[in-house]
Amino acid sequence: RHVDWLASRPGVGGVTCNGHAAEVSALSRDERRRAVALAVEAVAGRVPVIAGVYAENYRQASPYARDAEAEGAAGLLIFPPNALLFGGKPDMAIRHFAGIAEAVPLPMVVFMYPAYTRMQYDVETLLRICEVPNVVAVKEWSLDIRVYERNLRAIRALGRPISMLSSMSPNLLPSLALGADGILSGHGAVIADLHADLLHAVRSHDDAAAGALYERIQKLTAVIYREPMVDMYTR
Repeated sequence: RHVDWLASRPGVGGVTCNGHAAEVSALSRDERRRAVALAVEAVAGRVPVIAGVYAENYRQASPYARDAEAEGAAGLLIFPPNALLFGGKPDMAIRHFAGIAEAVPLPMVVFMYPAYTRMQYDVETLLRICEVPNVVAVKEWSLDIRVYERNLRAIRALGRPISMLSSMSPNLLPSLALGADGILSGHGAVIADLHADLLHAVRSHDDAAAGALYERIQKLTAVIYREPMVDMYTR
């Protein structure tokens, strides 16, 4: 029922499963595959289903990606490899994307993390990842408007179109004002309709409507995105 509601909202262009909001790291391989199958079944072709791929390295990630493809996912949301948390070199992240792309031909979304996680890609690494032909979008969750603007400018300067999907969940409106092709944010799981309306208002230069929507959104933001952050999606 939840996925059906999401897919039926005007302005929703896709549904993501097996992301942070689905607590994917707690799921077994079979459970992750079942989640994709259920999402695809419930969406029933109305919008694409994007499956999150969370794994330690591309060899572990590739079977998850193949499972998602087999169940009908239209694309993959690729989490950064955890080795970066322990000082892993940027080349590990680039190889992660390249290895998954070699295994599965599906389009891929890059997941940009905040700096405090120690898994944020610098702009050079991000651009090298974007050289992988399967990469079609960036989920920008840096939570730093300066980093967001830097990444937006870098992506816009590339020689091929790559979508910028704002995940600046605590402060969506400033990121949309700078420019975005869409929103891919965790609390869209419960306010996808407000996200779609906000994006439309910004694109239409309707400042009054955007401000009113943002005020509503921020009331929920204050409840969800507070310490301890590990509980944000159970909230």
